[in-house]
Amino acid sequence: MQRWDEELIGAWPCDSGLYVVVSIAPVERADAFRADPAGALAAQVAACPAIAAIVAGAPLVGRPVLATKWTSYFRESAGRGWALVGDAGHFKDPSPGQGITDALRQAERLAVDIADGLSGTTALDVAMRRWWRWRDRDAQEMAWFAGDLGEGGRVYPVLIEILDGLADDPAMVDRWFDVLNHRARPSEILTPPRLAAATTRLLRRHDRPASAVLADTRTIVARDLRRRWLNHRPRFGEPA
Repeated sequence: MQRWDEELIGAWPCDSGLYVVVSIAPVERADAFRADPAGALAAQVAACPAIAAIVAGAPLVGRPVLATKWTSYFRESAGRGWALVGDAGHFKDPSPGQGITDALRQAERLAVDIADGLSGTTALDVAMRRWWRWRDRDAQEMAWFAGDLGEGGRVYPVLIEILDGLADDPAMVDRWFDVLNHRARPSEILTPPRLAAATTRLLRRHDRPASAVLADTRTIVARDLRRRWLNHRPRFGEPA
């Protein structure tokens, strides 16, 4: 997976020697993708040497599919005699490719709570609400992280500085994959001390105006505090 400027592209191995290539480009290029999906995808792949090397010489075996106008959401996901699993109850930015993982994790946990409710140990309605609250806690951080990964616009230099530091430590690279595999939360990797250290390094290098560096850091801190507030006090909108 590579992210630079406003470009995001990834390639992942599948069965039978196939790779799935996902391109997340600025929405302003949607018309170009509609007019020539294969050409537009090939152009973005060519702009990313790491991905281009992976799929060099490989034939395109399926027509590229364009997805636009989707919306992230958390739904009320359990009630009397029903529960919503996977994308039915929660959908996040697709950038980190977490949808199937979420569905499997939720189904596994839901099966335990259903069995608990049917056994009489806990009232079934109580067990379903318990599962729903667990789903929210389990998915909240990854939802914010996915939105950040797929967000348009520039990437904060202080965030790049944090990631550069992690990339120099093989153990931290493994921990980064732990985030994608739900063995660690993003907040365990992208920590306040790492943000402070990255900010200090940028200030010492004088690559950018100090005011700009500090403004980015303040924005990140303010956004994180707001998210923590919303995680504990969710707001539900009217059905569309």
